[in-house]
Amino acid sequence: MAGSYDARLSPQSLRELWKDAVAAPGVTQRELRRGVKAGGNDVRDAVRAGAAEFSTKIPAKVKTRVSFSRNASVLIVVDDPSGEAGALNNRDRSGTFRHPVYGHRNIWVSQAAHPFFLRKARPAAEGAVTKILAAMDAIARQLGFH
Repeated sequence: MAGSYDARLSPQSLRELWKDAVAAPGVTQRELRRGVKAGGNDVRDAVRAGAAEFSTKIPAKVKTRVSFSRNASVLIVVDDPSGEAGALNNRDRSGTFRHPVYGHRNIWVSQAAHPFFLRKARPAAEGAVTKILAAMDAIARQLGFH
């Protein structure tokens, strides 16, 4: 997993809005979740496009998850770090990495890294934040805060 990227979006404000949406009647929770996920999907799509330049397996493994709980609000875009993606991404560093050939621990080879995750996620995050803030603003209006 590549960590988090926060661009002018307060997790605290999102959590507070979620609490208000839970208390309100209607479909505001679903709309807020969809709005947050739509922003995350932009980042997911950018990461998938970066991975598709060199892999056919990795793009399908990049997912978006949205979680709201009492103590946290989280948007995560993840790949499968234990699989092919983690090794090829090489912690977003260029260069090479070493691995055994088909599990034979006595035969190791070097392979070129293809850093893609943060290099594609960071530029897309700004647009995602704009979408998430727009969704939050729409829900706040529905709840009577504007």
